[in-house]
Amino acid sequence: MKKLRITALLLALAMIFAIPVFASVQLYVTDVFDDVKDGDFAADEIAYFYNNGIIKGYPDGKFWPERKIERAEAAAIISRIGDNALGDLDAVDYTDVPSDSWFANYVLNATTNGYLVPTNDDKLFDPYGTVDRLGGGLIAGGITGSGDESGDTTLTDTVALPFTDLGDLQLTDEQISLLTNLYQLGVLQMFIEGSSDPKAPTYQPTLDLTRAQFVMLLSKATLPPSTPSGVPD
Repeated sequence: MKKLRITALLLALAMIFAIPVFASVQLYVTDVFDDVKDGDFAADEIAYFYNNGIIKGYPDGKFWPERKIERAEAAAIISRIGDNALGDLDAVDYTDVPSDSWFANYVLNATTNGYLVPTNDDKLFDPYGTVDRLGGGLIAGGITGSGDESGDTTLTDTVALPFTDLGDLQLTDEQISLLTNLYQLGVLQMFIEGSSDPKAPTYQPTLDLTRAQFVMLLSKATLPPSTPSGVPD
């Protein structure tokens, strides 16, 4: 079932990202969000996601790229990427997710498809909680799929994650496979470039992701390689 969900999601992504919208990227970056300018980190990706209806920003006209991404916001972005059908609000069973909240449908989608999980208490989703680097990586990995499931990447036993601070984490084989596939696809390069020592990079798994970083991470995992990176020179 998980393989079918990933396959359907990838097909939806192929249809979404076949739309040639980068000719108008600069217009959207400068004119839509007051706090995102040309050359800013993830500016192109933010523009691309906006053009495709994946992000919407705030009523004050800002995107707040440096603000920590909240779990409800992450659920919304994930659902819009996959163009998932919205579910039955009666099925939302989290005590902290009101059925009339703007994010109820998105939480239902993201949790039903396994991209976000509830807290240690199965009745709580923690919609205003943050998403750390490890959680963001696993979300991106779940969307992309491991190489043996998607058929797009062949994983090799000789490839090892370069991050020096992941060894102490009790990651499952599936989680390691998802992160390894992201590394092979170049998705995790943004964390290597941000390390103080690129030769011995740290992943800093518990560090919270910003909204711009979350968009960059998901765009790298879903956009075609020919799409401009949006990373400042």
